[in-house]
Amino acid sequence: HNTISEQTFWMPSNQPLSFEWLGKLPKELMEQLKAIPWADLQEGTSELLTRKWAWLIGLILPAALLMLIRNKLKSRIDTMNKDVGFLRRDSQAHTPLSLLYTFLIAAPFPLFLVLLAAGLWVQPGTFTSVMGAAMAQVALLWLVFEVLYRLLKNNGIAQRQFRWSREYNQQMRRRLLVTGLALIPLTLLVAFGDQWPAQLSNDRLGLVIMMVAMITIMVSLPWVAQSYPGRHYSRTMRTLATGLCILAPLTLIVLTGVGYYYTSVRLTGHMIYSLYLIALWIILDATAVRGLAVAAQRLSYKRAVAQREAEQKEETSSAEAVEVEEPQLDLKQVNEQSLRLIRLALVAVIGLLVYWVWSDVLYALAYTDNIVLWETAEGTGQATTTSPISLGDVMTSLIIGVVTFLLASNLPGLLEVLVLSRLDLRQGTSYATTTLLSYVIVASGIILTLGALGLSWDKMQWLVAALGVGLGFGLQEIFANFISGIILLFERPIRIGDVITINNLDGTVSRIRIRATTLIDFDRKEILVPNKVFVTERLINWSLSDTVTRIILKVGFAYGSDLQKCRDILLQAAKENGRVLHDPEPVVLFMGFGASTLDHELRVHVDNINDRLAATDEINRHIDAMCNEHGVEIAFSQLDIHIRNGNGEQLNLETHSAEDSGDTTARPSDANDGKSNQTKDPK
Repeated sequence: HNTISEQTFWMPSNQPLSFEWLGKLPKELMEQLKAIPWADLQEGTSELLTRKWAWLIGLILPAALLMLIRNKLKSRIDTMNKDVGFLRRDSQAHTPLSLLYTFLIAAPFPLFLVLLAAGLWVQPGTFTSVMGAAMAQVALLWLVFEVLYRLLKNNGIAQRQFRWSREYNQQMRRRLLVTGLALIPLTLLVAFGDQWPAQLSNDRLGLVIMMVAMITIMVSLPWVAQSYPGRHYSRTMRTLATGLCILAPLTLIVLTGVGYYYTSVRLTGHMIYSLYLIALWIILDATAVRGLAVAAQRLSYKRAVAQREAEQKEETSSAEAVEVEEPQLDLKQVNEQSLRLIRLALVAVIGLLVYWVWSDVLYALAYTDNIVLWETAEGTGQATTTSPISLGDVMTSLIIGVVTFLLASNLPGLLEVLVLSRLDLRQGTSYATTTLLSYVIVASGIILTLGALGLSWDKMQWLVAALGVGLGFGLQEIFANFISGIILLFERPIRIGDVITINNLDGTVSRIRIRATTLIDFDRKEILVPNKVFVTERLINWSLSDTVTRIILKVGFAYGSDLQKCRDILLQAAKENGRVLHDPEPVVLFMGFGASTLDHELRVHVDNINDRLAATDEINRHIDAMCNEHGVEIAFSQLDIHIRNGNGEQLNLETHSAEDSGDTTARPSDANDGKSNQTKDPK
């Protein structure tokens, strides 16, 4: 049976569509409708009504009971939707309970169809058994789409609890209704193909249904993908999902048109089940996000209440609590690590279910090993052997490439969340580990992909050696930057977040890539610096082993100032600043006698590089205020200007700063040694 299924999957079951085929279609449709064994269906139904009437009553009772409690369940869901946002009434259990109640509300008719299908299943291969299998397929389809339809209603679970947009919900609701109606005849066709696969070669009605339904789905389903409000999905992922919703029905249409009708029917059943799993994934993911958001909101509320009670113990003792709707936390405030772990578990579970659904089709793909595309030769002379490369090998290499891309994109981040974040590592170690891991994954993926295509290492070594020599000469700068990047990751003279100075560039390291490192300067501009520069040039790392740095402030006091008072002012200004460290202690040094000033230096240390400018500004302002308060003068430059006239006589001008009037004047002086004072901004 497996061998036959494998072979028939790759063989055409019908003639390709043509104008001649279309001309014969009306007549063949009429003949097929007449050939349907309606008598068998009527006989099976009559037997069910006459001989199994007690069982039929038992079939109706569960559906009737669910119909009786439907209104109560609806009111309970509405109550829980109204509780959303109120911390005292909201709960993480609201969403699972609402989903369970929605499932029970949608269950009566599908349950009736399932029990009826079990009654019609008399003997495999009969028409009634085919109809029973079809009813079971329709029951599952009805259940899934009715649940989705009820979730997306106005003020429903999707809007109130998942916080999805009302407009998008309405668009999805309308498109899902069209898609569900188009899938009903397809489920009947899939059941027919599973029970009577040999009859598909003469099936004209099902083929027409397949073409019309797939065209309808190809138009409606992409709009559902576009309307889905997945905030954590990028625009690229949304585009890929939309393209897949168009490409999958289009592929089935093409297969049906070229004669692979049986293959198309089998793939249709698997795609419908995959659509159910995607819907389950979306609902479980939204439920997990909602649960984590409620937990984070409760924690934030408890912390706010605790802080408020600590500040207002006496005032809040007799006040009544007023219940107000709290704003929902954004996803960025949710515990990202827990969300990643939950999504990882969802991917694993849904992936296993998808594999289970597609397992028989994957088994049929073993037939591709018999389709040889080319052959590779090994050895020389009589020892030469050939190895065939089949279509299956090419498909395997493509799968390895896709898996490599997914692992390189997600595994380093997952490793950081699960392992590295729990270890006490130095700054930059986790980034270096994840970056090197991505390099290893990509290199291993390339080797495995080429190996699947028959390019083993013993065949590539000379080619790799030749390319290495050629690239070493032609692209030596790129190779030098690549090796320098690896040195930076291992030696770690710079790390992510370090503030560095190299040549005339200052900035913070944001990324270390294969060719270049990205710096963000203090104007928020991104600067790409080749990695080789960090290895060969002189580099200043302000925070390599210690973030503590020293600031030197130069202050010039006027001649005649009290030196002890000047020292006390500088020390007091430093010690009263919150950014200045007490260990090492601030130091004041009298450096020398300047032309117009008594030069002092205040040397302080700050804990962070970001505090340098702020500490300098605050200390300078404090020094100026204290000098004005204690009558200590901060000196300014003094200049003597000598002017000679044409007769050689010297005319002296004294420039001074008028302290009382605030203006600067210049006037002749009788004394030859007259002095002038010129105002200058102090450092």
